[in-house]
Amino acid sequence: MSLNMIAPIIGSALERKRAEIALRKSGEKYSNLVEKGNDGIIIIQDYVLKYANKKMSDISGYPIEKIIGKSFIEFVSPNDRGLVKERYEKRICGDQIPNYYEVGIISKDGGNVLVEINASVIEYEGRPADMAIIRDLTERKQIENALQISEEKYHRLSESINDMIFCLDPDTLVTTYVNPAIEQIYGYTVEEWLNNPTLWQNTLYSEDMDWVIAKIKELQTKLEDGILEYRIINKDRNIRWVKAKLSWDKDQQGKPLSLNGIISDMTETVKAQEAMLQAKILAEDSNRSKSEFIMNMSHEISTPLNSIIGFSNVLLKRSEGLDEKKAKYVKNILSNGKHLLEIFNEIITTSKIESGVMEFRPTKFLINNVIDEVETSMMSFALEKDIILTHKIDLDNTILKADKFKFKHIIYNLVHNAIKFTPSGGHVTIETKVCGDSMCFFVKDTGSGISSTNQSKLFDKFFQADSSTTRKHGGIGLGLNIVKKFVEIHNGKVWVESEVGKGSTFGFSIPIDLESAS
Repeated sequence: MSLNMIAPIIGSALERKRAEIALRKSGEKYSNLVEKGNDGIIIIQDYVLKYANKKMSDISGYPIEKIIGKSFIEFVSPNDRGLVKERYEKRICGDQIPNYYEVGIISKDGGNVLVEINASVIEYEGRPADMAIIRDLTERKQIENALQISEEKYHRLSESINDMIFCLDPDTLVTTYVNPAIEQIYGYTVEEWLNNPTLWQNTLYSEDMDWVIAKIKELQTKLEDGILEYRIINKDRNIRWVKAKLSWDKDQQGKPLSLNGIISDMTETVKAQEAMLQAKILAEDSNRSKSEFIMNMSHEISTPLNSIIGFSNVLLKRSEGLDEKKAKYVKNILSNGKHLLEIFNEIITTSKIESGVMEFRPTKFLINNVIDEVETSMMSFALEKDIILTHKIDLDNTILKADKFKFKHIIYNLVHNAIKFTPSGGHVTIETKVCGDSMCFFVKDTGSGISSTNQSKLFDKFFQADSSTTRKHGGIGLGLNIVKKFVEIHNGKVWVESEVGKGSTFGFSIPIDLESAS
């Protein structure tokens, strides 16, 4: 035989060998898939299990050697055995029946495992057999049951709450679901609402209708969530305020499935807000009238008071014509007149602050000059109580830009209070210090000190550490409150440091450049 004749035969044998090797590798590949798959696979012939993979062993709990050769019916729940026999016989006979059905498998521990069977007829060892894919439904059924319970729970919740829950078709905005709370808010039943697709638009209050529909369409275009507050007209033709919270239910691709919403009745809340607003307006009007009255009366009261103080001073200067008793009476008139004028001025100042008519006029001035003025005016009061009043300026000739009148009033009030509450023989010191971008001021005394409980209330209006009717010191509790307001007008801060029996330090800060601080 020639070489040309042998070559085709050799080539054919090589191709056949390659094919056999490929088929064997392919069989190994699919064998691995069968053995390592997530579904059980069995072959049944004459009801006897001829083959079962590892997953089927896992599902039943039996080792494979205990499964092979057994009747499959033994592993089927008694309630499902008739169905399995019927389906098996019909498939073997070639009848067209559904391939999928669910049955219970009896596991080794006696439990019932719900599985899905997908069976088909194959030829096995030259005869018909049933090959079935067994899928464990336990986890899926648990999820389905949980979802069902969850749906029932939230359905019951939506049916029982007072807020109205609704769903609209994302394209037509027609209502597809509404809970019974619709009747409480709108007065319509669920059936009336669902049978009239455009009823929700007809219930919108005429003045709110256009913008509400426009806003919903805007949300529809952008697929954005939103909160709307508007008025409706219910079935009884009453106007109600509602708040609607809208959100979109979308699929994984972002396509809208429905527009969902919760509507709350806000009518009583709105009424309460309106009532509070009216009360606030009335209170402001009343407060404004009170402040205007006090300021209008200031001239009428201060004029005679100043006359009393002035004439008392004149009488005292001519005290040589008065006996000791009369001179004492004149001193009392002068002292009480000044005290009354001081109280009246505090009330006027507080009224101006509250009414918003207090002007703020920052100018540049020397700190030393103002402190000298306060010290001079307070010196006689300090001498009366045998108190040493001194000052300590950090930087001489320091210029501050502030409202000079208010700044002087702050220092005056703090020094006056320090002298008033410091016992005879004590010390009161005014100090200044540069603190970064601010100038800090301190008024220190050697008085009785203030408890930590009272320190937090000191700057409150009308607060007095000693509120008893027998207290030694006068005043109505406005001085420190005015100090706080004046400091805050300057964008500054005020504080107190004190310990009972060890005196007090009242401090405040004012930005050095008010123009940049405001």
